Amino acid sequence: MSTDSFKNTLRKRSVFYNSAVLNMAAIKRDEQWYNCRSVILFSYESPQNVSESIVNVGDFSIYRHSSNTELMMKQIETILTTGKLSLGDNTCLFMGADDKVSSLRYENWTSRYSERSRERFNIDWPIDCFKSEVQHKFENDLQKIFDDADGKVRCLDPPFESVYDLVKSMMKIDKWDFRDSSNARGSVLYLIFPIFLGIDECSLDGNKFECKVRFHESINPSDIRLSVIEKGPITKRRQLGFGGSSMLKEPIMTARSDTTLEDVSDASIFLFLKTEAEVIDKRDLRNRRSEINRRLFAHELFDEGAEQFQNYLSGKEKQNKSSNFEWAVATLLHFCGFRTELMGSKGLGEVPDILAYPPNENAVIVGECTLTAPDSSKISLLSERARNLKESMGIDVKPTIFANVEESSLQNIPPGGEVKIVGSGKLREMFDMASRGTSADEIFDRIFTW
Repeated sequence: MSTDSFKNTLRKRSVFYNSAVLNMAAIKRDEQWYNCRSVILFSYESPQNVSESIVNVGDFSIYRHSSNTELMMKQIETILTTGKLSLGDNTCLFMGADDKVSSLRYENWTSRYSERSRERFNIDWPIDCFKSEVQHKFENDLQKIFDDADGKVRCLDPPFESVYDLVKSMMKIDKWDFRDSSNARGSVLYLIFPIFLGIDECSLDGNKFECKVRFHESINPSDIRLSVIEKGPITKRRQLGFGGSSMLKEPIMTARSDTTLEDVSDASIFLFLKTEAEVIDKRDLRNRRSEINRRLFAHELFDEGAEQFQNYLSGKEKQNKSSNFEWAVATLLHFCGFRTELMGSKGLGEVPDILAYPPNENAVIVGECTLTAPDSSKISLLSERARNLKESMGIDVKPTIFANVEESSLQNIPPGGEVKIVGSGKLREMFDMASRGTSADEIFDRIFTW
């Protein structure tokens, strides 16, 4: 993303922002400071105009700088164009190993979704999030610097277990970032722009629907709309407005929309909060009277929102992608109500990745998982395994390839006889059906009629 595009994005929301705060974790090598993690968070609050080192333990420091929006924008432009930022008497470098600065990229997954921004950044608003990331030229030296800092941060008051714990406690970085030495490398810059319009509380109990939104006083509540989409045998669409606004805490207002949704089913509904023609926030809301998917419910007690599961299913995790994807597919089939066995990553030799049985066990899915579009040899091998299994068991055998590839990239795959290929879009649809309490038999029929 160009600097001009980034400025235009900010300009659209300039009425919200009076200040911005930079929190930066930096390391020193050969008397030169290098950015490790930086977060710039924009706010409607008045600027404090403070610049200070809040933690300094030898070659590791956390620096905080607050200023008005205009000054911070100039400093961001300096970082993005020169790779440098002056901090008092020192200069901190944001450059990578090739002495180049990484361009910003827009973080689609965490943006415009308040539940995800709350989970990932502990921010209670939808956000526009941008990220810049480059590798340091001295990656091999980082571990020693962090190890030395660990001993010092344990002597702070209050103490911290490690430098990773310190950074996570003091900076609003992605919760999955900077957890240990394996993902604490490189120079990363987050630019976070809260959108001060978001879904606060909402519920659906039978056909009684309640929703409260929070918004900046500069927004006219009559311009706020909530699109409600119910997916079932027939997709139903509604649009609601808000009335009766009141002050929550200056300059934040609230408004409610309480109504009865006629002919609503027991399924989940999808909410899209918008103003003018722009979607700002969204929410997947389960009807309190719907059937609960107990398998998914139990999983989410330990993996909130099934976020890690969804990362593995989509291939977003960089390490162990193949085995993580196999686990995610087997877990998805478990959520869908199948009895599953994960075989492929267990060192059993030439075996299928997954076996999955519907509740009545009158059939079995023989599954292979792949991160790329399957070739003819993978299709032929699975087809042969399915034939052998059918001869041995005498039940219906469904050979299926689960591919971490969008369906548009699977269109040119030659027909594989009975072999079914399920791409990323269909995997997401299976998860949606499981979340809505769709039965295993219905999901089974759906897979093999796609």
